[in-house]
Amino acid sequence: MAFHTEIRKLFWQIVTTPLPHREGLGGESVGGGATPLPHRVGLGVGLLLLLFSCTPSDEVRISGTFENLMQADLYIYSSTGAMEDIDTINLREGKFDWRNPLTSEAVFHIVFPNMSEQVVFANPGEHIKLKGDGNQLKAIEISGNEANEEYTKFRLEHLTAPKDTLMAHMREYVKAHRETSEGIFMQRLITMNHTRLTTLRKGGKLPDIILPPDGFNGKQDTFKLSETSKEKSTLLVFWAGWKSESHGLNYHIKKALKERSKDLQAISISLDTDTTLYRLMCRQDSITWTTRCYRMSWETPIVQQFGIRTVPLIIIADKNRKILSIGTKWEEGKVTLPPPSL
Repeated sequence: MAFHTEIRKLFWQIVTTPLPHREGLGGESVGGGATPLPHRVGLGVGLLLLLFSCTPSDEVRISGTFENLMQADLYIYSSTGAMEDIDTINLREGKFDWRNPLTSEAVFHIVFPNMSEQVVFANPGEHIKLKGDGNQLKAIEISGNEANEEYTKFRLEHLTAPKDTLMAHMREYVKAHRETSEGIFMQRLITMNHTRLTTLRKGGKLPDIILPPDGFNGKQDTFKLSETSKEKSTLLVFWAGWKSESHGLNYHIKKALKERSKDLQAISISLDTDTTLYRLMCRQDSITWTTRCYRMSWETPIVQQFGIRTVPLIIIADKNRKILSIGTKWEEGKVTLPPPSL
């Protein structure tokens, strides 16, 4: 990086440049000529250590120290588009140090071996620090800026609160901190985590669906069904790579979209927690339609909202979001596409 190139130039300038002459108390010349090499090298090294302890203004640094978690591969992604892909964080001897280019405010998510996630708020030039215990990952403390410190305080204060109580506290927090990074993030969680269970039934209305980015594609925007359902019928599929009955579904979806590209849209929600398996299936099946995988299995907010208890589940709704069919197999009579638009 340019930052590190400039540091190297400064180091060699310090090492090779003689110190200026100056007069001593008796008028003699002192300090001139070439300063002893060890002294100059020591000065250069000291300055380098000072500079390297700072984070360049065009990147973010996230480091962590853990007890009872000595070695693991963590994963990190951004739900705000700061990264185009998932990256691996190598935690060794209870520590990790990760850096990534960053030009604007971002939200990162660190995924731990037990598939729990920790959100991190970051700005360019910041050094965010995590401190925790592998036996209690929900109690991780995060510092480095006000947003992380306030969110950590909120999390720890409501660590054991029931879901309904937690949501109520979140709403109160958002009212008082609507414009902060953590307040905006909490509002997103409130939107995703509807506490009222929606019952899906044939003939009923498919509720609006709001799907934030899942971190697999930096170009994703938040998807809202209400913004697209008036133009096209909807094919909503819940699936998982670990469920054999899900295999082959994407072929049928792709075929239906090819035949009905003008009046049909597809939305896939994966319950996978194995990111490798999910990405492999997306590549193999050439998925180009709206798809999300939040790596939360049955805890995925929309899965809980709709009360999904089995996968695969295929839901067809018309342009008015009226549910035409609900089924577990792509068979005539169980899953019926609406008639083509004239």
